[in-house]
Amino acid sequence: MDARLKNRIEAFIRSYDLLQAQAETLLQRSKPIDGQPRGGAPGDPVAAAAIQREKVLEDIKAIDTALEIIPQEYRAVTWEWCAKGVPLYLCKGSEYAHANTWKRYRKEFLTQVAINKGWWIE
Repeated sequence: MDARLKNRIEAFIRSYDLLQAQAETLLQRSKPIDGQPRGGAPGDPVAAAAIQREKVLEDIKAIDTALEIIPQEYRAVTWEWCAKGVPLYLCKGSEYAHANTWKRYRKEFLTQVAINKGWWIE
């Protein structure tokens, strides 16, 4: 995995909380429609918001399904290390396994996110 792809994946994972907030905002967003035509707006703002929310939910699912591949006992530290940017030695529970084990699961997580997003080219 080259450095540019790794950085792209890490930035994408770190935007997880933003993606969830965006999905919630799109769910709650509703404009009162008075029946008058407006320029530049889509013909059906509710449908446009639904389509946009679906794309955001697909991004969230790409991260969630990748994390599910990691064994349960390694998920919390892997998530904290990858998504929150906490150094491994400061992650609570990192003493559970050797650093090489954590690196293997981190790489597996990043790779699976890239595959789920269609960014992985072998």
